[in-house]
Amino acid sequence: MARSGEIVFLDFKGVNTITGSWLNMAISPIFRWAAESQNDLFPVLTYFPSAALDELELVAEVNQQCYSVADVKADDLAKVLLVGPLDEALKEAMLKLAELQEATGAEMARQVGIID
Repeated sequence: MARSGEIVFLDFKGVNTITGSWLNMAISPIFRWAAESQNDLFPVLTYFPSAALDELELVAEVNQQCYSVADVKADDLAKVLLVGPLDEALKEAMLKLAELQEATGAEMARQVGIID
């Protein structure tokens, strides 16, 4: 079982077709659940079929969620595609975290100028 703060890979290897309705009913609730403070997990969709990226983007827009998609399962997620809306503050934080690769919440706040 994953611990709070960990990355969880949702593996789509071998899956060729995914519908928007399935994504809406399965993936969207998983991402909402993972984001709850008592869970605090970071799901990444791996080996996601490129033919279904448009469907994923539509579901992301409708649910106002951002999904992480990677070609592989790896601890080094420097090449992650973010699908869906990101507000400017979150976008800045994601770019800074990608640059630092690892940081505490307080360190991130200092890096993006929230605290001194």
